[in-house]
Amino acid sequence: MMRSLQTAYSLVCRDALFRKIRGIRRVEPSLSILAPKEGARIRGGTLGRIDWKTEGLSGRSFVVLWYRLASRSDWRYVGAYPAEQDRAVWQVPSVTADALLHGEVYQPGRGWVARADVKFRIETAGRGAEGPATLKLITPRDGQTVSGGTRIPIRWKGANLGEDTRVFVYALHLDERNARWYLVGYVNAERDHVFWSAPRVRGRVALLVAAHQSGSSGWKASDRATVVVRTR
Repeated sequence: MMRSLQTAYSLVCRDALFRKIRGIRRVEPSLSILAPKEGARIRGGTLGRIDWKTEGLSGRSFVVLWYRLASRSDWRYVGAYPAEQDRAVWQVPSVTADALLHGEVYQPGRGWVARADVKFRIETAGRGAEGPATLKLITPRDGQTVSGGTRIPIRWKGANLGEDTRVFVYALHLDERNARWYLVGYVNAERDHVFWSAPRVRGRVALLVAAHQSGSSGWKASDRATVVVRTR
C-alpha cells in the first residue's frame, strides 16, 4: 500500500514537472534598435550613437549595421559589433535627408537570425533636402568657337551628386569617320572643372560631362555641348 502511494505521488510530481517544462516558451532571437528612435531627427556631420537590445541569443553573436539615404539605392556599411556591446558610434553624413538604419544579428554556424529597421531624418545646417542630382556644363558654351591647340577649362555646376562621386569628361570629334568618345579627364565631384587641350584640327567637337557614384550602376547625371574648333 505504501509503495503504491509513493508511486502515485512520483507520477503526480513528474506530470507537474512536465507541465511546467511545457509551459516554458523558447525565446526566439530578436533585435530591437533603441536609438535613433523611429522618426527621430539627428544632426548631420556629427558622431551619432546607435543603441540596440537583443534577446534569445546563445553563444557568440554580432550585430551588423548598414544605413541608406532615401534618395539613394545603395547601402552604406556602418560596422559589425559584439551583440552584448549594446551600442556603437557612427559618423553621421553631412546631408539633409530621410534615412533608414538596418541591423541584422549574425551567429557563426547559424547565419542571420534576427533583423530590425528604423527610419529617421538627418539634418545638416546650411544643406537643403536632397533633390534630384543635376549636372550642367557651363563652359565652353554650346556653339562656342575655340582655338585649336589651346588649353581650355571645361567647367560645370552640379547639385545633389552625393558622396563618393566623380565627374567624367569625354570628347567626340564629330567630323571624323568612325570617331569614338575619348576620356578628357575625371575629378571628384567637389571640384568643378578639368582642362582640355583643343585639337589642332578644324571641326566640331562634342563635350560630355557625366557623374558616376561609387557602388551605383549607370550615370547619376550628365550634360553635353558641341563646340566649334578653329585652327589658328
